[in-house]
Amino acid sequence: MNRIWIICLVCLFLGNVKAQKLTVDDFSLSLNDLTASIQNVKDLNEVPCALIKIWLVDDITRVEGNYVGNLINRGTEKWVFMTQGSKELRIVSKSYLPLHVRFADYGIDKLESKCTYMLILSRPDEVKTDVTEMQDMNNPEQLIAKGECYEFGRGVKRDAKQAFELYRRAANMNYPDGCYRLGNCYLYGNGTAKDVGKAVFWLTKGADSGSADAQCSLGNLYFFGKFVEENIEKAVTYFNKAVAQGNTMAMAQMAYCYRWGEGVEKDEKKAFEYYQKATVDASELMAINGLGDCYYFGIGVEQNYAKAVECYERGAFLYGLPECKFDLASCYYFGNGVEKDYVKAFSLYKSAAEKGELRAQYNVGYAYQFGEGVEINMEEALIWYKKAAENGSTDAQTMLGCWYENGLGGLKVDCQEAVKWYTKAAEKGDELGMAGLGAYYLKTQDDEKAFFWLKKASEAGDLDSMTLLGLCYENGWGTKVDYEQARLCFQNAFQKGDMIAAYNLGLMYYFGDGVEKDYKEAARLFETAAKGGYNKAQHNIAVCYEEGIGVEKNQQTADYWYEQAKKNGYKEDKR
Repeated sequence: MNRIWIICLVCLFLGNVKAQKLTVDDFSLSLNDLTASIQNVKDLNEVPCALIKIWLVDDITRVEGNYVGNLINRGTEKWVFMTQGSKELRIVSKSYLPLHVRFADYGIDKLESKCTYMLILSRPDEVKTDVTEMQDMNNPEQLIAKGECYEFGRGVKRDAKQAFELYRRAANMNYPDGCYRLGNCYLYGNGTAKDVGKAVFWLTKGADSGSADAQCSLGNLYFFGKFVEENIEKAVTYFNKAVAQGNTMAMAQMAYCYRWGEGVEKDEKKAFEYYQKATVDASELMAINGLGDCYYFGIGVEQNYAKAVECYERGAFLYGLPECKFDLASCYYFGNGVEKDYVKAFSLYKSAAEKGELRAQYNVGYAYQFGEGVEINMEEALIWYKKAAENGSTDAQTMLGCWYENGLGGLKVDCQEAVKWYTKAAEKGDELGMAGLGAYYLKTQDDEKAFFWLKKASEAGDLDSMTLLGLCYENGWGTKVDYEQARLCFQNAFQKGDMIAAYNLGLMYYFGDGVEKDYKEAARLFETAAKGGYNKAQHNIAVCYEEGIGVEKNQQTADYWYEQAKKNGYKEDKR
């Protein structure tokens, strides 16, 4: 009897469990959704991921499978990036049994890179929308609701064309949301042929009629110059209209505009305020890094490293944002807001680097080269420098130029490769790239090219280049001899702390090149540079003290400076 009762209870339990299972309404490729391609999240092998947008209002706590990063909350959508070739996904929710979704059951053998898929789920207790009950074709709100059902497959088979027709009907009634949705259909080719002109027309009509979503969308088009000519002023106008209606995505964009003075007068306090307001809902994904930066750098608010760390942690661990991982790594690297920890910093830099963050890729190479948070590994350093350089990091391009020029990391000296990488960085206006290229050409006695690049690097503020440019003017390398320009170069570099420049300026006064001879001034400059650690200056001031040139004779001081010069590797050479 007890056995029969237990069996009955088990059967009853199983029946209840079966009733508490989520169901899949639709799983399909969203042909015109470019989100996966734009986000460009990559796996550990640098292969772009696929994106699954899961439609379920709440409940989902985690996913299991070949996913990359974290489950991202986008309001009514949950985003999960998965590796190319994935064939299944397991969804765990708060209130229901785990759901195992095999993609082949829905006609999709495996996920493709850079493709966006829509997975629509429903709860067992969810009331299905009966589209057939929506009979009022003159009610724009019902037309939009019915259109959404067809667009996302809620209660009916997905039908983009039918959704388009319903949105068009609502738009023709001058319903703002209908204009917005119709504009998006034309913009992305949903249910109709893509037509940018019509898209802008309907988005503009929707925006001018008061649709905050249309205002924000149109603002983005003008801000990024996507499909239309870039017009920051127009973008700001539409963003502000959307902000006035409480649109948090527009607030995130305006925060950026106020931070950098794009289309508006720079206002760091407003930037901070907007970043704060934009982090209250799904727009947090767009604003959390900016809010962290405000706290970290004191932009519009008192500097607070601890709060910056909180923002970066949220962006890094909740949303998997590579820029937040990079900034959090930097907090650990410098010990700002957290205890300094090179190991944690390296781990976060590498995680961000694996998702394509350029600065992080360079920093991972640097960490491997100098053993910061990881054992020195020159091969790995080279791999990461190359990856960052090929992806456009000017820091990495300059570093590769240096490695090839000097044969670092086991590389053979390859001047052609060195010049190639220096040039890539230099042509982008990178200060160190221009400096490296100029110094290389000076070393190889290609004086005209050396002068050209050293002048550019000097104008960009590179101290070493200012000093080398001074030598070019002094000696007529790649230009006419011009002692006054040489003196100005040395003087400018010296005032900014360059000790080699102080030494060279001292030589000008010592020999009277373009200036009146002044041994006292020469000795002062030599001693300044000597105290700064420059061995040639240490030798010269020793001579001055030994011979009494510009200073009183003092053999003890002379001997001290001779000893310092020797310790620092001084070797006699010609001027």
